[in-house]
Amino acid sequence: MKNLYTKTDKNGIKALFQSIAPTYDVINNLMSLGLQSLIKKSFIKDLPIQNPQLILDACCGSGDLLVFLADKYPNSNIKGLDFSTTMLKIASKKLSSCKNVSLAQFDMTELHKQKIAPDLITIGFGLRNLPNVDTFLKEAYKKLAPGGTLAILDMGQPNKIIKPFYSIYLNKIIPTIASLISKNESAYRYLGESLKLYPTQKEMIQKLKNIGFINAKNKNYLFGTIATQIAQKPTE
Repeated sequence: MKNLYTKTDKNGIKALFQSIAPTYDVINNLMSLGLQSLIKKSFIKDLPIQNPQLILDACCGSGDLLVFLADKYPNSNIKGLDFSTTMLKIASKKLSSCKNVSLAQFDMTELHKQKIAPDLITIGFGLRNLPNVDTFLKEAYKKLAPGGTLAILDMGQPNKIIKPFYSIYLNKIIPTIASLISKNESAYRYLGESLKLYPTQKEMIQKLKNIGFINAKNKNYLFGTIATQIAQKPTE
């Protein structure tokens, strides 16, 4: 059995997502009990911002959020960034009819190099895999236009009732299924391990407030195993 990937090994994490890209959507659908599309659609529907001029979807992966963003904001300029070229190729196929969306390869640990001021930054199932959560949140705050919105969708800490069962599901069952589908069990063992170091929903809301965001709100799905946090940057 291969060693687990680590978040601080950027090349290793990049190789991980390159390898699982072809089966990424299939396994994510299994992990969410077939509800991933509905959850992502709900996440985008909940966005409070109206008519953003520029949208940045960070760690855009296979492009699901971009499709829903393009549908909700047909007049916005939407930019999807990801460091995996294989993921971007899959996203490109999904977005062939979305004329207001552009894709580019980019490492989100270098967000400070982007010379843009988006009105909305979204990140779906990507923040947990960045080397430093706080660094991304702070850079997102700096980059957002005044009054802009940051919206995060990722795995969360489930309630106490199902936590023991979820741990078995995430750390035993999913890697076993993944090994049959993607032939990369270690990748999905890593995804389970990564949740152990990821902030809880309550901790994430506090981080956003400490940085300066306002109106920070959390919403749980599937008993808290998936969660969203949406917050705004003040206008002044």
